[in-house]
Amino acid sequence: RGVLDASRIVLLVVDEAHRALKKYAYCSVIKHVGFRHAHFRVLALSATPGADVAGVQDVVDNLRIAHVEVRTEEDPDVAPHTHARLVERVVCEEGATLRAGLDALQKVANPFLNRLKAGQCLHTSDLAQLRSYTLLKAQVHGGLFLDKHVGHKLCMAAEALRQYGVQGCVEKLQQIARAPRDAEAKREKGEPVPAGDQALCRLAASPSFRQLLESPKTTGEHPKVVKLRELLLDHFRRAAEAGRSSRAMVFTGTRHSVDEIGDALGRCTELRVQRFVGQGGGDGMKQCSQRR
Repeated sequence: RGVLDASRIVLLVVDEAHRALKKYAYCSVIKHVGFRHAHFRVLALSATPGADVAGVQDVVDNLRIAHVEVRTEEDPDVAPHTHARLVERVVCEEGATLRAGLDALQKVANPFLNRLKAGQCLHTSDLAQLRSYTLLKAQVHGGLFLDKHVGHKLCMAAEALRQYGVQGCVEKLQQIARAPRDAEAKREKGEPVPAGDQALCRLAASPSFRQLLESPKTTGEHPKVVKLRELLLDHFRRAAEAGRSSRAMVFTGTRHSVDEIGDALGRCTELRVQRFVGQGGGDGMKQCSQRR
């Protein structure tokens, strides 16, 4: 926009660097400066660089990182500034109710994923073994591009169901359900509708998808939410028996999962729940509300 001459920038400092994915603003800034000149440096910082190697590599590529330094809590220059903590990992089984939702997704995804597997673009068509990143990076040819596009959207819904529960899955499915309306809006503006969007429109209009849109709502609580409530109740009961007060904080990765967890815990009379959502986006909490 001409606010700043990008050719004058010699150093970009990026905090929360793990956000540098897809079309996030960090990526756009790096590209814009790179178009003007190549003689600039990037210092990127993150305490949570990514959950897998592929995700970290995307951040490295997007920010043009050439050298990586890693520090852990045990490193001599970090240890004096950290507090001791106990980490216990609890593994939750999917359970029958969650499996029912995944099975419903699998039935709708099968035609697309089976064609990709037959075309040797995927090693499997099983959503339980696939991740959305795998589909995103799959090399396809010919008409299989549309299968990849639709399969990727359905795989994202399956991931949301596994990781965050029903509301996350329904949100992904509703994005597909809005495809016809979004396509019509483009036509009214005289804009072309990409082939991938047209494929999503056909999926959204199918009886199998409309049935799928309702099925996750009947899968009950996510196993992780059930286990979380069990752990919190046990924690506060033990605190009460010991005659001490206690508080607990639950962190989650998406806004809709805040509501799902809050609703589930709020139904328990022994727990008092306060939801906390960051400022990012239009539905976040203002700073004054956060302080309260």
